[in-house]
Amino acid sequence: MKKLTKLVAILMAFMLVMLPTFALADTQVAKEQATMTLVKDDKADVKFGKYGEFTKSKSDFNATNKTIDITLTVKNNAEKAKQLPGEVVLLIDSSGSMDKNKVTIDGTEMTRKQAVLSAANTLINKLYEIKPDIKIGIAEYATAKDAAKRGTMDDAFVNTALTSNKDTVTSGLSNVGKHDFFTQTDIEAGIDTAKSMFSKDTTSKKYIILLTDGIPNVSLGKYASEDKHLYYYERDQFDATKKALTDATSKGYNIISGLIDMLTDTVENSVTLKESNSTSTDEEIQNMTKKEAVEYIFGTQDAPTTGMVFNVADKNIITVISENIFDALVGEVYSLTDINIDDVIPDNIYNNFNVSFISFESSVKGKGNKIDTTAPDIEYNLVHDKAAGSDTAKMWDAKYTAKNKTINLKLDVLDPQETCTLVYRLTLKDKFSSDILDKDLPTNKNVTINYSENGKAGTPVTTPKCPAVKLTIPKVAKPIPQTGTKANTIILSVVVLGTVLAIAIVSIVNYKKNSL
Repeated sequence: MKKLTKLVAILMAFMLVMLPTFALADTQVAKEQATMTLVKDDKADVKFGKYGEFTKSKSDFNATNKTIDITLTVKNNAEKAKQLPGEVVLLIDSSGSMDKNKVTIDGTEMTRKQAVLSAANTLINKLYEIKPDIKIGIAEYATAKDAAKRGTMDDAFVNTALTSNKDTVTSGLSNVGKHDFFTQTDIEAGIDTAKSMFSKDTTSKKYIILLTDGIPNVSLGKYASEDKHLYYYERDQFDATKKALTDATSKGYNIISGLIDMLTDTVENSVTLKESNSTSTDEEIQNMTKKEAVEYIFGTQDAPTTGMVFNVADKNIITVISENIFDALVGEVYSLTDINIDDVIPDNIYNNFNVSFISFESSVKGKGNKIDTTAPDIEYNLVHDKAAGSDTAKMWDAKYTAKNKTINLKLDVLDPQETCTLVYRLTLKDKFSSDILDKDLPTNKNVTINYSENGKAGTPVTTPKCPAVKLTIPKVAKPIPQTGTKANTIILSVVVLGTVLAIAIVSIVNYKKNSL
């Protein structure tokens, strides 16, 4: 009797423990009985890197079909690079001041010429790197060694003809300053020489990069050797140089002037031309400071006479020429690469909604191809040309990995002004858990963006912002018990418990009868 009583007690204890579990078992609700509403229309809009932008937003909501479409958009907002130069002539001042003046850059003393050549070498290498077929040439100017030829085209010469051979150009650069010049400055002759070097190709963008540290004190025809009279800092020289600059621009040559320590407020630049031994009889010219004379000819950085003007302080020679002038030539070079976006779906959505891709599009010519739509993964890719006329393909991929509950968007390259858009749909399953009723359901757990810009890994960005939905059951309707519903499990629990108790009672009665 004791053993039987103990057994019955154990069975009853087990049922008492399990009954709440059965009662709390998951209830499946039929899709058609629920109402789905959009409770939050939060839009994720995050910047990554300097120009990258990612947005996640609701693009469509259908309460009848209980679907919500989510759009992921990633964009490179950098401006498109302008037409790259086809031909560039470096027009370098080889007058005496370039060797005479010393500069200190990053603790190292050198002549202005050495600094300019170092910067020019970097500039040349960067130009060939982004455009291997670019043609670069070098011209120099000062004044002719022979006094009888000063004020003529002998005040300048072609150091290196235009070529696409980088080694030839860098070799020519090492010879700058070796030509037998006199020490004065005929910029007009230099500009005319540079113009003569270009091809007649009208489709090629042409640039003259003028690098100088001196005001012109000679111009074509403005040196009278026959009477040994040197016209020095004359209005005619200034006007001739100014006209040479504007004429070159009018003929399609783009001028970039790097004025080395010419527009700074130094004591030397505040000296009047009269104090610099000007032979001019023009009082206005004689009373100009060197800085004012430069502005008269070239204008300023903000208001150039023509083209672009860079005021180059001695300490910034290398930076301005190799970086700022490079940017002026090619535009800012900016690339977004290795973009990897993970959109993680929360458990409530993963367990109760189906995921499907609607579209995958690019702002540039390309074609989206559905690779596989079978469960558990959906995978797309998009292929298009990297650039017009290029045989190099760019691959963008979108994939849903059910195992990881993640939609992944992967782009190897996103060029300036390019946009990639992925739209996916969340559809409520035919039966869903009652646990998610009357709760705000964010459509994603978070989005994480990894990327590189200009070849350097960027700082990852994460955002939880997203649209949210809610499921409710109208009061007029009640959940229909399904297999495994809460109502069924409670009934089953009562039946099982009743059966156990009945067996226990019968066993006790039989035991008593047998005992008698």
